[in-house]
Amino acid sequence: MARMGQSIASVPEGGSAWDRIAGLLESITFTFADFPALRTVMRRMYDVDPDYRPAGALTGAVEHLIAAAVAEGSMRPGIRGGDLTLTAFALSGVVGRPTEPEREMLRRQLSLVLEGMRAENAGRPVPDAAMNDVEFHVFVHRSKAPTRLDSDARGT
Repeated sequence: MARMGQSIASVPEGGSAWDRIAGLLESITFTFADFPALRTVMRRMYDVDPDYRPAGALTGAVEHLIAAAVAEGSMRPGIRGGDLTLTAFALSGVVGRPTEPEREMLRRQLSLVLEGMRAENAGRPVPDAAMNDVEFHVFVHRSKAPTRLDSDARGT
């Protein structure tokens, strides 16, 4: 989590908010890719203590950066910090400890995803988030699938 904090802290204040978001997303993606055990540790920590949220302190900074990008007109409204996190999780899970050619392919995929987040490419509104912050935390960190009883209790 210290590396994640460094990722956010290392995003230069100069330049556009969009450039800072793109740099942050790349940094987080490669932090997860370079340390593939991090996701396993995060899921194990959730099993041990579901309320343990060391990245919670970073949420405000990321949301502030997203708000700045929306305000400058570079990012489409409706993007949330969880969208960036899930993108990093998904892309970093493709390959652990990527080689340089693999890093370039991940950068290509990041570019494609980021283009979908740009305000100028917003053909339709971003769908409402299906999860609140707590539900998203469980979704990203849990290692055990919900039981049928859990689903039935929610009425799904």
